[in-house]
Amino acid sequence: MSWKGKERRSAKRVQVVARVELGGEDQANSVVYTRDLSTGGLFIETDKLPEIGTAVSLAISIPGVRQLLPVTGKVVRHQINAPHGFGVQFDEMPEEFQMLLEDTIVNAEQQ
Repeated sequence: MSWKGKERRSAKRVQVVARVELGGEDQANSVVYTRDLSTGGLFIETDKLPEIGTAVSLAISIPGVRQLLPVTGKVVRHQINAPHGFGVQFDEMPEEFQMLLEDTIVNAEQQ
């Protein structure tokens, strides 16, 4: 199913290509890449689409940050038209990780 309708995101998103190690329910660990990122979630470009509602664990390699950012979330939408992929809504995360994401978004907006 592709997502249609009015914008439901509460957080601003920016185009950021980040490496993500993906794991979770019925997911073999794999490496994928983001198309965009916000403090509330991200979009992953891939042909493998986990079912909507699937819990996922992510380790995001934020450009310019040495440590991997471990977060969890759930698949909330599919995009079946190119580029193929799925959207993930983040679960709550530690404040320090939230601040890293906010800094990444501000830096991406300035470029």
